[in-house]
Formats: sequence, C-alpha cells, structure tokens
Amino acid sequence: MKRIYRFLSACLCAALACCWTLAFAAGEQTVHADIRSPWWVIVKGTQAGFVDDQQGRREAIAYENMVYIPLATVGLWMGADARWDADTNAVTITSNAAEPVYYRPKDLDFDRLDLKRPEGDEQYQLDMKNGIDVLLCPDVTVTVDGQIKTFVSDGGTPLCPLLFRECIYLPVSGAAQLLGLKALWLEQWNTVDVYDPDALEAIGTYVTALRGHLDDVRMLLEKNYALDSDEEFVEYMGQIRASVQAIQSLPEPPDMTWYLDAVSFYTQHLLSDDIEPYLPLNAIASDSPYINDFWKRSPDSKWRMIKETLISKPKDVTSNFLSLEKICTQCEDLLSCAGTNVFFCPDPGAGEVETPAIQPGEVVVVDPTRFTDSASIANWDAVSTLCGLGVISGKENGCFDPGGTVTRAEAAKMIVLMSTGGREPDIPADPVPLFSDIHGHWAEGYINFGSMFNILDGGGDGSFDPDGEVTGIQFAKLCLGMLGYDPAVYQLTGSAWASHVDALVRHTVPDLYEELEAVDMNAPISRENAAQMLYNALGCYSNMRTFSESGRIWEYKPSDRTFLQEYFQIETLPEVPAQPGK
Repeated sequence: MKRIYRFLSACLCAALACCWTLAFAAGEQTVHADIRSPWWVIVKGTQAGFVDDQQGRREAIAYENMVYIPLATVGLWMGADARWDADTNAVTITSNAAEPVYYRPKDLDFDRLDLKRPEGDEQYQLDMKNGIDVLLCPDVTVTVDGQIKTFVSDGGTPLCPLLFRECIYLPVSGAAQLLGLKALWLEQWNTVDVYDPDALEAIGTYVTALRGHLDDVRMLLEKNYALDSDEEFVEYMGQIRASVQAIQSLPEPPDMTWYLDAVSFYTQHLLSDDIEPYLPLNAIASDSPYINDFWKRSPDSKWRMIKETLISKPKDVTSNFLSLEKICTQCEDLLSCAGTNVFFCPDPGAGEVETPAIQPGEVVVVDPTRFTDSASIANWDAVSTLCGLGVISGKENGCFDPGGTVTRAEAAKMIVLMSTGGREPDIPADPVPLFSDIHGHWAEGYINFGSMFNILDGGGDGSFDPDGEVTGIQFAKLCLGMLGYDPAVYQLTGSAWASHVDALVRHTVPDLYEELEAVDMNAPISRENAAQMLYNALGCYSNMRTFSESGRIWEYKPSDRTFLQEYFQIETLPEVPAQPGK
C-alpha cells in the first residue's frame, strides 16, 4: 500500500511540475513572420546592416507591421553591451560609452569581416520564399542600465521580443526610442529609416531645393525645341548643367550621409557622363568615336538622343537623372510619413487610380525540343535553359543551327535580353540610330539599347557592322560588360583589349569558360557555344559599382547574388527537358 501511495505521490509531483512548466511558458507562442530584404536600414543617414552576438549575418524580420532586428545590432547602435540570458528570460543592455557601430552591407567586405549567414544561403532562400516561424516572447524582460523597458507601437499595442534560431530580436521602433530617435518603415522602398526628429526641418529645406533643381532639368528635357543650330543645343545643355551644378552647391543637412552620398554620386556622373561630353562645340576632337559621331548629327537629333539617354530609359534600367529623382522622392516620403507619427507607412499612392506604366514585353519562351535539329545540339542544357528563360530562339525555318556562327546583331539581342531578365526591352517606336549602319535593321532597337547602357560598342568609325561575325573573345567581352565589368575601368579597350579580356576571365570569372576550354576564342563563336557562355554567366556574380566607405567615390566589388538571382529574380535554374533522340 505504501508503494501505491509513493507512486501516486510521485505522479502528483510530476503533474504539478509539468503544470508549473506549462504555466511558465504559457505566454510564449509560435507565430509566422517574414524576412525583410534588403537587410539594411538607414540610421541617422547612415546605412546599417544586422549581425547577431556571434557576428553572424542576420536579416530583419517583419511581423504585424513591425520590423525586428537582432539584439546584438541594437547594442552596437547604442555603443552598449547587450546580452540575453535564456535561463532567466532576461535581456540586459549596459551602456559602456563605446562608439556606435553600423555595419554597412553595400560598402564593406563581408568575407573579410566573416559576416556569414548562420543558416546558410540555401536555407536563407527558402526562408525568403516561405517565411519563418518565430517565437513571440512576452515573458522576456528588457533592462537598460538597471531600468526595465517595455515597448509599444505608435498605436499603443505592446511589442514583445521575438526568438528566432537562438537569437533575440527587438522592435526597431524600440531600438530607436533607446537612441532618442524615431523609426519609420517605408514599405514602398523596403527600408527602415531611423531619424532624428530635430533634423527634419533642415532635411526638408534641402529636399525642397533638390526637387526644385530636378524639376528645372525635367522641364527643359520635356520641351520639344525646334533647334536650328549647335549653338542653340549647347545653350540648352548649359542650362541643364547649371541646374545640376546648383545641386552640388546646396548646404548639406545633418543625418543624411547615405542620401548625400547617393546624390553626390549620381550628380557627378550626370555631369561627367551625360552632360559635359555634349557641351563644347569643339567636341568633335574627342577621342570617343561615339562623341564624334554624335556631333555630326542635326541639333534636333542631338536633343532627342539626350532626352532618350536621361529620361526615356526603360523601366528596369535607370539613368543618373532618374536615380536622382528616385532618391529625392524617397526623402520626400520620409518627410511626409514622419508627420504621421506612425511607424508603418504604406505606399502614399496606395488606393489611388494611376495610369499603368508601359511594361517591358513578356518573356517569349521557345520549346527547344521542337527544333528540327534538336538531337544535334551538344550544349543541350545551355540551349534549353536559355530558351526557357526567353533569351534565345531558333531560326525561321524551325532549326536552331547549333554550329552556325553568331552575328553582332544576334549577340546584341542575346546580351540585351540577358540584361533585362529575358523580357523584351521598352524600345521607342522611332529610335534614333546610334550607329551609321543600323537604321532599319531588325536589331536596331537592341543595339541602341545595349549601347546606351555601355554593354555594346561599335567599330570605332561610327558603324556597328550588325551582320559581321563575333569571335569567342569578343563575345566574352560582351559577357563581362553585361556582368558589370566596365571596359574603361578594367582596360578592355585599346590594342591589347583581347589579352586583357582573356586574363580577366581566367583570373576573375573563370566559370565563364566552363565547358569551353577546347574552343578557339579567336575564331567566330558558334550559336551553341555562345549559349554555353551565357549559361555559365547565369551562375557568375555581378560586379557591382558601390560607394566607398570614406569618400564620395565609387568602387567595384562582386555582388552576393548570382546573375540569375539578380536579373531573372529566380533562385534556381528551370528544369531541362529531355533531349529528343538521346
């Protein structure tokens, strides 16, 4: 009998212990959240990224109209020691007078800093696609310098910490409060802006002046002048230059470092790339064949080309001027949303009826199994994949002609379609030909498009030779330009351009030559070998032009996303159909 009593007593104790445990964790619950990407915010005008206490690269989490960031990042922003004790469910933040640290994902070398995603890139892609399950932790206490802190939304709703893969996250609005700042989530820009309310007046003055100068430029560009002379053309270009130079002279407000860097960068390149080369009447002495050819055109033709370059570019490719307008609009949205005193600000245009913008054409997918010569294609995976992505197609007679050589016009079309993610670019119905021998050619629009964005060039005499053959090394140069390797920066011009291209590929982008080791790159490249090189490029990392950390200059470094991910917005290659006859 005593044994029975001892057994029942033990069961009762176990049950009570179990109930106590359940009661202790009763406040916690699993909820579904989303990864917010890109993984940076603007803190007092400085771009910042997120890390955990193990220096692992983390992403922001979005849950119920709030963005959450890792506790360790909050500590870095505050210059404080931030710790979480899982045993006591307590977060402790202790000031230590350290300088704030903002990891800048666009400017710093992550490999050098060892800022790796702890879950790995493959799991990260799945998280981005499917969302994540996180633990809502209302029982976690947050103590800052000995005082317990609670966080609430602007609407008065309590905001609890989140737990995700052994990392505690705090609401970014709460982090802003601890810094004496305010936070806004500008969803239309996919950005969190943590700002000082006292700086808004100075920022508003700057942004108003910036918009005024940009409007002056747009007003000039949108006018249809009947120009009779080069002197008139230069006069209007001088007015545009004066408005752009006025932007450079604006007094700089505080807490706008990231925005000012961007404005400075695009203003500088708007002047040096898009305005200055077309100003002096003696520009015909320029070393650039393109500039020489430009000055041989009529004043009206020159003006149309300037307009197309600055404000008529397709939706997916942005000029220096359009980039300035975009930055100004983002600043205006910050100022507008800051007046609402609400963290989550949906798109100000949401719910309004707008005239839909002209969209690039849909992807034109060709079934490679229907080619009459599909069984003879050696590089089947490459040809099939690029057909599926809308980059290449067959001949009018129904064959693919894998051994046929590629013309310069065909190469232009392939490179452009790769750069637009397989979608037809928005080409003007009556484009101004940028080369002397392409007017009326079937590929005129593609050639103009690629030339405007510096991924195609001519023969140096104002012509393009659209029906000429392309060698393997020439096609490799086009692929490098498509991947972001500026010919001028990487010395891919001049008499030694071919050796420089080959050296750059072999030392920096060796995957571009995969499966092509036995191909003579100095001979005309075949259609299937060109497809193989483009297929290889899909897995290469783009070369991104970014701001340096210290000065307002730009530098190049590899992207952390492949060309396929960056331009086609897909994570894995489409499935390859079985090759007929194999």
